[in-house]
Amino acid sequence: MASKQQAGASAAANGSTGLPSARRTPPLLPASGLVLAFLLGVGLQWPATDAVAQSKDPISLFNEASDLADKGLYEEAIAIWLMVADAIPEKYRPTVQVNLGLAYKKLGKLPQAHHHLSRFLVAKPQDPDATAWLAETVGELRRTHVLVHVRCRPEDARVFVQGESKEGYACPFDWWFEPGRRLLRGEKEGFEQKLEVVDVTAGRPEQDVLLELVSAEQWGYLEVPGTGKSVQVFLNGMLEGRVPFRRKLKPGSYELMVGRPGELPWKKQISVVAGQTLVETPELAPPEEKKPEETLAAQLGTPVHVAAKAEEESGAGSWWKWSLVGAGVVAAATGGALGYLAMDANEQLKRDYPDGTAENPAPIQHKNLYDKGYDEQVQPKIVSSYVLYGIGGAMAIAGGVLLLVGNGSGGESKDTEGKLGLAPVLLPDGASMSFTFSW
Repeated sequence: MASKQQAGASAAANGSTGLPSARRTPPLLPASGLVLAFLLGVGLQWPATDAVAQSKDPISLFNEASDLADKGLYEEAIAIWLMVADAIPEKYRPTVQVNLGLAYKKLGKLPQAHHHLSRFLVAKPQDPDATAWLAETVGELRRTHVLVHVRCRPEDARVFVQGESKEGYACPFDWWFEPGRRLLRGEKEGFEQKLEVVDVTAGRPEQDVLLELVSAEQWGYLEVPGTGKSVQVFLNGMLEGRVPFRRKLKPGSYELMVGRPGELPWKKQISVVAGQTLVETPELAPPEEKKPEETLAAQLGTPVHVAAKAEEESGAGSWWKWSLVGAGVVAAATGGALGYLAMDANEQLKRDYPDGTAENPAPIQHKNLYDKGYDEQVQPKIVSSYVLYGIGGAMAIAGGVLLLVGNGSGGESKDTEGKLGLAPVLLPDGASMSFTFSW
């Protein structure tokens, strides 16, 4: 250990990153190397307390990774070096980069080796060994790869190379690609995610790529909790889904409607604020089994005034009334089926064109494709559904009322003269018309 301390002190004095001549070329910088000896020398000066020993400081982790590399466990060593690359004291970070470069070179991952060796030479441009290793790597890459200069706007964006580091690379940087189509993703806080497909052309020594990120709008969120599968959520009159509901929205005012098909919905004017989540819990009555005429009456918000000419109880006099009721029920059921199809089509559109998350926003074209699909596939079904609800409900109620009138007037004179009129009744939405039968 004394000899390692002396070697570390010598390396610190000379600023050397060279390796013992006995190691093969290109060697790693493992526990037996002078660079690691230097770090060991520094590590021995770290505060020698039990707490520090148990916490595994970056220097200790670096040493463990070097021991793994000595045993040929390069993947495991790389994982640790990547972890400590930004945590280790800044003046020792070039040593981490050169170790990463050489480990990747051992594994045959030459683009990664080039990246880390280049970063080392930015800090130590006069190092002859690293210069030779980089030149050798470039020579091998030129046979099979193309050098791509990746630039960004804004310049400090972070770029993720498909299949490479999960942490991404700080822009600008250079990367060696095999010919073909390669996917890059640019990200920066406050900007929309940028996806760029690069066509890497064989035979070209190098090419340039510019990723331009556009400023992102600030979003707010709306949540509508609930458990009922039939409870639908509408925003500005458009069906958006079912409860439980969560959606990313642009800041602004919206008309929120929540309810079950065939019932009067809960309504509220809401305001979505950027960076905040608005939670709305509508008060809905539990679902009840209702007759068709009761359901429509509740939806219209007014009683239906009925009077009609009495008829005798006979099959000949009531068959058409039962037919009217049956046709109304069929029409209303068809409206319900169309409503379900509209909801299902809308859910499919959301799966095809998702909103994404704050960490992984969806491409901007998703909204346009969703809006087009909604107008063509969902909106016509919704309109047809409500038309059929109204027609079917009116027919069923009219037939049921006529049957009731006929049953209740059997004892009256056949000479009673019936009349049909219209009486105005004020509805919640401003309409003012209802049927009145008298006898």
